[in-house]
Amino acid sequence: MTSDYQVLMDAKKVRLEKLLRILIWLIPVIVTITIGLCWVFYPERYDFFQEFVSALGSRLSQEGHNNITSSIIFTVGFSIVGLNTLAIAIIYFIFQMLDFNIAKGAFSLLLTIGAAGIAIPGINATLKIIHGTGAFVFILGFTFFNFYAQVYRFVTKHRPKRPQRTWGFYADVIMTGLVFGAFLIFILFYVLERVASGNVPVYLAELGQKLLLIIDFTAVYFLDIDDM
Repeated sequence: MTSDYQVLMDAKKVRLEKLLRILIWLIPVIVTITIGLCWVFYPERYDFFQEFVSALGSRLSQEGHNNITSSIIFTVGFSIVGLNTLAIAIIYFIFQMLDFNIAKGAFSLLLTIGAAGIAIPGINATLKIIHGTGAFVFILGFTFFNFYAQVYRFVTKHRPKRPQRTWGFYADVIMTGLVFGAFLIFILFYVLERVASGNVPVYLAELGQKLLLIIDFTAVYFLDIDDM
């Protein structure tokens, strides 16, 4: 017979999982709103296919125009994201009842560090390094968290028994593969653009970054509260 204490703990776990899913779902919303507003106030035409997202947060645009409004929006937006992911990390680290709480907390902490770095405008060479590193760490943390959760979702749903080849099974397979595949493509494009510059099409890394963000932001909404 299940004790009253266990019932209370199970109920508490469900509440925490619901809260975590809301907080995690907020990340793509906040980032999308931030990027959208920055795009609106960007003083020149933003080339979606040839510029990193970080260009929207620079104090100067690619053509040297004043971009202070978008820069402030960018900083505020990613600061909010950083506070959100810090809250997620703290919840995971505190409540050991959550599945794989240490790993998920570590990935959330990566997101926090990355968001903090992105929020710093690249005013000079040093800050540009911090900003760029933050962007990479943020993408790394979000991808790892997402992939970890997607694999956990797939294993718990389909491995304990012979999987039924329903649309849900194939959707989980595809989503898990897309998250990891998009990350590999981004890394490949990033390395190629810098190592083989002049011998490969330009702007591969910029395209890879957006592809990875779009897939990650879509995949996170496939997660259930049990995946938290």
